[in-house]
Amino acid sequence: MKNLIMLTLLLISTFLNPSFAASIDNMERTRAMLITTMLDPNLKADTKQSRINDLKLKLLDKERMVINDKKIIQNPNRHTIKAFEEFELSFLVHASIEKNLEISSHWFNEIGLTTSNLENTKLITK
Repeated sequence: MKNLIMLTLLLISTFLNPSFAASIDNMERTRAMLITTMLDPNLKADTKQSRINDLKLKLLDKERMVINDKKIIQNPNRHTIKAFEEFELSFLVHASIEKNLEISSHWFNEIGLTTSNLENTKLITK
């Protein structure tokens, strides 16, 4: 009987106090999945491109939700402020469209992995 009461209280507290993920958290999760897919060496090219296109559309929708979210604008936390300060990396789809680049090219350029940088690197062994 005691276990039944505890279970009932637990269920009631769960339903009365639900936790919702913020729109920026959802965007960050989708962005992470997109980057993981771009970097996955085990995917075949056609599968990778298909997944990237699907995630690109999802991320575009989530970026729009974050940009239009009034709660984020009215009361931003430090995570939100940093995301908007680093717009080029946080809002990948919007930033890549603005620069007329593929998402992967834009992301690699923003983190500093350009073709010329990679060609100028030297292999040093000890």
